[in-house]
Amino acid sequence: MPLSRRGDLKKAGPLQVRRRECKGRRIAPVGLFREMKGSLFSLKGRGWRTAVGMLAGILFLSLGCSQTVEKDLFVPVRVEGMPADRILVQGPAKGIEIRVRGPQSRIESLKKARLQYLLDMTDIPLGMQSIPVDPERIKLPRGVTLIRILPEHLVVETARQLRKALKVTVTLSGKPAPKRQVNKTDPKPAFVIMRGPEALIRALTSVATKPIDVTGAAESFQKEIALEIPQGLILEGPSRVITARIEIGDKIATRWLRGVPIAGKGTAYWFRITPPAIDIQVKGPVRILGRLKRKKKGIEVYMDLKGLEPGVYPRRAHIKLPTEVTLVASRPEIFTVKIYGSNEEEE
Repeated sequence: MPLSRRGDLKKAGPLQVRRRECKGRRIAPVGLFREMKGSLFSLKGRGWRTAVGMLAGILFLSLGCSQTVEKDLFVPVRVEGMPADRILVQGPAKGIEIRVRGPQSRIESLKKARLQYLLDMTDIPLGMQSIPVDPERIKLPRGVTLIRILPEHLVVETARQLRKALKVTVTLSGKPAPKRQVNKTDPKPAFVIMRGPEALIRALTSVATKPIDVTGAAESFQKEIALEIPQGLILEGPSRVITARIEIGDKIATRWLRGVPIAGKGTAYWFRITPPAIDIQVKGPVRILGRLKRKKKGIEVYMDLKGLEPGVYPRRAHIKLPTEVTLVASRPEIFTVKIYGSNEEEE
């Protein structure tokens, strides 16, 4: 007769009670055995056959309450044992996928165990290598079976490692304010130590910063900026930030000023300078060169004729320019000066 009421539990044997309770929760075999221990020793009058039957029932219930399942698990891969003179150019997959079979309770606990697959690189040759996944490195609890591993091989590439000091270059974007320009960039530190694959490091002489925008800048400024680190290289040192000073100043240009007249000084005689004008090439701030070209104010070109008697002389012109402007070239360089006597008339 089936048991349907809580009061019937007193009349039912321990196996019947456990069979009903098993439907709602898992029961550990050890705990079930302890609960049944008293019942076994109370069966002296019923004989050993009954005792054996109860043990079989305990085993049956314990197996029935621990269902066997299959589950896919993701196991992260961690590299270890890399020699100090080598570097990983291409790392393995981030993890492997395994399928396991076993009691559901143990597989559930396995999911919380944070499994890792340790890939030992101690004796791996240089270059591209395909390394088989070793099932013995995947530690599973008793009763759990490994069915499948994907992928079965991990692909890695290693190279000799080299360290090198690289010059820091500042990268700029945009244009400063009108008539202004970037005169100088000063990064600190000026050099950084980087390490990476030997072939890649040897080909480099510098490392650039990320672009610094100078659009509309009229004055000098300072900015902290990160480096554009090439793929595969590692920056050594505690800081990844460069402090760059950007010096903004007048825009400098070179211009020709044509037909600047030449004056003569220091004589009371009549004189003639041939040719009477000079073309000069000057360099300086655009804001000043613009005024010089329009009005030629601030420029003085002359010849010192003091002490010269009437006659014909080859002479160079003296050129005086504003402080911020420098002379680049002049044409012609030699002039003919004719000084007339008191009785001579200028032709």
